[in-house]
Amino acid sequence: MKPAEAIAKFISEEVFPAVEPFGFKLYKNLSMVRHVGNYKQEIYVEKSKWNMTDAVVQFDLRIYTSSKTFRKWYIDFYQTDKNVIIPDGGAGGGIQSCKNWDHTLIPYNYGFDLMTLDHEILGKYFRENIVKGFIPDLDFISDYKNIVEIHTMHESYGTYPYAIDLCLEQNDIALAKSLIAQFDAFLPTYKGRRGEPYPQENIDEINLRREKIEELEGR
Repeated sequence: MKPAEAIAKFISEEVFPAVEPFGFKLYKNLSMVRHVGNYKQEIYVEKSKWNMTDAVVQFDLRIYTSSKTFRKWYIDFYQTDKNVIIPDGGAGGGIQSCKNWDHTLIPYNYGFDLMTLDHEILGKYFRENIVKGFIPDLDFISDYKNIVEIHTMHESYGTYPYAIDLCLEQNDIALAKSLIAQFDAFLPTYKGRRGEPYPQENIDEINLRREKIEELEGR
């Protein structure tokens, strides 16, 4: 059996039954997808590029939530070209970043090889961990405020413009302004590795959103 076929068989028989009760559908590309409000949520398979018949059949699982409305909102709000690369208003992660994933049975090694692991044990391992790990994480990122939290944790100021946009799409001006205030407080403290100033293009992105908020409040 070719690696792709073996992985598809394992996912459909051993993994999908655990997520189907949570509203997921299994597609041919092995993505397990559900829709929650304005969000498309998926558990998807990443196959190793080193897979080889009867030698290596390795894959990994990841999750992602994307907004079904953010792209259109962004184009209309900023009057930008439709061909411009636009974030999809979402967030995601993997097994390594899943805080409730239990690694004691099978240590995570950037993937799982069906040629070396017992399929029954691996199936049980996935079913249990997806329910107690991935599903709560997907539930968490089905709300824009939680997605904003993810994109602004660890003082990731480079993603603040994106996080502010997530607020503006929901007309949450107060949260958007609080993020700008956090950025303004951070900026005087910034010191580049070689003493260089904070990138001006990032400052311009924040200022654009500052102006947009002023326009909204002036209406």
